[in-house]
Amino acid sequence: MARGRKVLIVEHVPDLLTLIDTLLRAEGYRTHGALMGEGVMDKARKFAPDVILLDMMGGHPEDVALLDQLRTDADTRGTPVVAMGTLPGVLEKTLTSYNVRQVVLKPFDVDTLIQKTRAALEGSPLLAMLKQPRAPVKRLFSEVAAGLATISREMMVRWVQRVAASEPFRGRKLGLAAAIDQVPILLEVILVALQSEDFRRIIDQDPTIRERVAEHVQLRRQQGIPLAGIVQEYQFLREEIRCEIAGVLGGKGVSAEDTLEVVTRKDYALDTIIRLTVETYEREAGLK
Repeated sequence: MARGRKVLIVEHVPDLLTLIDTLLRAEGYRTHGALMGEGVMDKARKFAPDVILLDMMGGHPEDVALLDQLRTDADTRGTPVVAMGTLPGVLEKTLTSYNVRQVVLKPFDVDTLIQKTRAALEGSPLLAMLKQPRAPVKRLFSEVAAGLATISREMMVRWVQRVAASEPFRGRKLGLAAAIDQVPILLEVILVALQSEDFRRIIDQDPTIRERVAEHVQLRRQQGIPLAGIVQEYQFLREEIRCEIAGVLGGKGVSAEDTLEVVTRKDYALDTIIRLTVETYEREAGLK
């Protein structure tokens, strides 16, 4: 069934795009990858996929807008979509779009990804979203967490320098020590995600996380930084952390499943922080 069928993979994270592409090619699919924002609709029209795997991340407006385009465009409206993401609520909302045939909650195992891709192609009924991945490798998670904690200062310095050189921060006085202290919450939440088996519940229910996010939003609003700028600084930090995780994992012979588990736990932490940031900013700005 898979042999020769075409799959378009749309992802936010380059490493995950490469990983999913490799897994599907091994199953006999013809694949084409696209990072979010890189002319996805043009690629979808030219490639004419049989199914589209779409990363919904934290339910960002650009993700929802793309799903809408895929649903209404004459060339793609009949193409089944498999929505992927770390937030169950976001995935549930995608099911209101008739072209979403299956949803995949990250982190997932390889069998689940293959099974749901095949089910979308065959028009099978919706499969359970919350299938739990196999037991995580605790030692690996501990090594990654320890590695991040060890080099966190150097990583944060690079992050501050990158933020300070970008719009809308360029030209503003961002004291290095103060700036590093302003966004420690993301790294802390990622360490929780790596070290706790019940990480989703802990992250979702910890009031301290909401308080710290609100403090950062208030600070940035006082500095005149728009919502897009706050999200951008988190995205910069995501990229720095991704590079450090790749360095920790390099040479360990880590399986695809374990790599995916580490990366998506990290992404769940960031998606949650960004979602809370957007909610807090919109509430304080009177947009909700």
